[in-house]
Amino acid sequence: MKVEIFRFNAKNDVLGFYKPYFFENCEFATLGDLLSEVKKQDPYFDYEGIKFARINGKVSSLDQSIAGLDDFKISPLNEHGAYKDLLYKNDDFMAVFELFKKFSKGSDRAVYKELEEYFYISDLRNYMSDYLGESSFIYGVYLCKKYPEKKEEISQIFLNDKNGFPYYDERFLNTNLAKDKLYEAVKYIKDNLSFARQQIAIKKEPQNEYKFSKFDDFKVAYYGKKAKISGLNFIEFDSEKPNGYEYLPLDKNLSYKLAGEILFDAYDNDADFILVNDENDFYMFDTLAKQAQKASGRELENFYVLRLDELSQIENSTLPKSLKKHKLRVLI
Repeated sequence: MKVEIFRFNAKNDVLGFYKPYFFENCEFATLGDLLSEVKKQDPYFDYEGIKFARINGKVSSLDQSIAGLDDFKISPLNEHGAYKDLLYKNDDFMAVFELFKKFSKGSDRAVYKELEEYFYISDLRNYMSDYLGESSFIYGVYLCKKYPEKKEEISQIFLNDKNGFPYYDERFLNTNLAKDKLYEAVKYIKDNLSFARQQIAIKKEPQNEYKFSKFDDFKVAYYGKKAKISGLNFIEFDSEKPNGYEYLPLDKNLSYKLAGEILFDAYDNDADFILVNDENDFYMFDTLAKQAQKASGRELENFYVLRLDELSQIENSTLPKSLKKHKLRVLI
């Protein structure tokens, strides 16, 4: 087993690094068991007091099973706040409590502190450092239920359209933790509270079946819901992330960053083009391609976006007239 563990000492180091550890004929039941053995071998390693860490980026409990894993990375829950290996400062998490402080009494603060892991489970934090976090939704709902006479005032804190619940998207969650507590809070919010997220009509994708035979030399990045497609050489890339379309009414720059990240992930994985089956996806990747490139600080070269219907027409020896309207020049 090879395990790489994040090491950093704020007193001596400028940057953190991953130190490899190798184990032969060792079977660790949980992440905690592994870290305990590392501590025995390396007394300077620090993790005492933490209950959670990341396994390959996913927020995980120290009770998380690691059976079957043989090559992975372990990092702190909050790498930006790390000061000694897996130990980190949680100032950003506690700063959000201050927003709820005047509505919190007695043991409420302790309830909030028990939700720390939920503050870090969304990758949206990589784009929005001031995102209130899923912990604020769970805690906010807890307060609304406990102090119903203050529900309107409390809900305004975590329902705000600057960094609150309107930005919540399950596709950003990156965790091995059970999500029941979060889903219960989300359901309560949707059923009982009104929030300011503007709804954009999302067009449904046609359910046609597509068969191709002329594109063996092309590497294709497909983005969107599953469709019946055969005869194409698909590459693996991060196709599950939101492309930012639903965030356009809230934060255009965030939308451009999200679209750009997907575009360049496909581009860096040697795709010749992105194939989509939804006009909203086409809008984000092609119509807004200039903005997405600017937000990413990079430029695309010889890369473009095609609709499934357009590729189907090309398969049948017809050049779609719509290609002339593409922002990214089609080279096929």
